[in-house]
Amino acid sequence: MEAIERRGFCSAEYCCFNTTCKIKICLTKGLYQANCNFDNGDICSYQNGTGQFNWTVNRGQTPSSGTGPSSDVSGRGFYLFIETSFPRQFGDNATILTPYLNGSQCMKFSYHMHGSDIGVLNIYANNQRIFSKSGNQGNRWVGVETPILQLGTYMVKFEGIRGRDYQGDIAIDAISFTPGSCSFQTPKPSTPRPTNPPSASTQSPTQADCGKGNFVLGKVVSGQTARPNSWPWQVSFRRVGSSFHFCGGSLISDQWVVTAAHCVRGQSASGLYVRLGEHNFNLNEGNEMDSRVESIIVHPGYAGFNNDIGKFDNTD
Repeated sequence: MEAIERRGFCSAEYCCFNTTCKIKICLTKGLYQANCNFDNGDICSYQNGTGQFNWTVNRGQTPSSGTGPSSDVSGRGFYLFIETSFPRQFGDNATILTPYLNGSQCMKFSYHMHGSDIGVLNIYANNQRIFSKSGNQGNRWVGVETPILQLGTYMVKFEGIRGRDYQGDIAIDAISFTPGSCSFQTPKPSTPRPTNPPSASTQSPTQADCGKGNFVLGKVVSGQTARPNSWPWQVSFRRVGSSFHFCGGSLISDQWVVTAAHCVRGQSASGLYVRLGEHNFNLNEGNEMDSRVESIIVHPGYAGFNNDIGKFDNTD
């Protein structure tokens, strides 16, 4: 029989026999432990990361009405979710990380995002975002299959961000990883590509091309990675005493920043600041500049998705 090993992680206790092909397959310890449906009532070998609160294992309905699943994917087990009731606030996040994985993987999982105040579910591999979904997706579990194209060892991080109010419970379940590529074919973009797309450049953007993105994918969330200094008017909103980015905006003058009303509703100006010049959240690159917020103005007709616009008075 042929033995298939994965260097550095192989152990006899994680080997099994494929009785059809008569091949002995040795899985990595990390891969074995990263597959989890939470049906033992715990978080398997995952670990909670940094954030204002943690993911929680649950069975049945979540404590809050009008949000969350009533059962796990199978209808009889456990799942992982974020509880967004008090004392959670808008923009608070919870993160949880898998054990280390090695090389390219096909990740499968299911998510449940039901409620009028659903925030954002992000998934990262080696600090690269590979999945993002926001807003109410209906009272149902949705299965996802997505490739992870990474070299070496890394962890996968699941991040849940609290929305505007308590009806924002996000749940995940049935997480599994298979080495190699996924079986599906990625669909081609529906928007035709330009006949003469601009060539990539590592130089600083000129006045002519500054801020002009490649919108082939037609995305806002999970869009392209920007070149440094190519979007100089983009700002990051943060709370005083925290470096966590919870919303973005655009500088429209030397004093005003425009943003979405749901980002600033109920916020205190003295408790917020804006950061300009940010490119990589994980590095201090020397171009960052923080500025205090003097006042907040929300559109008087703001209601849900209607008139969702507000602005900051930026004084520094």
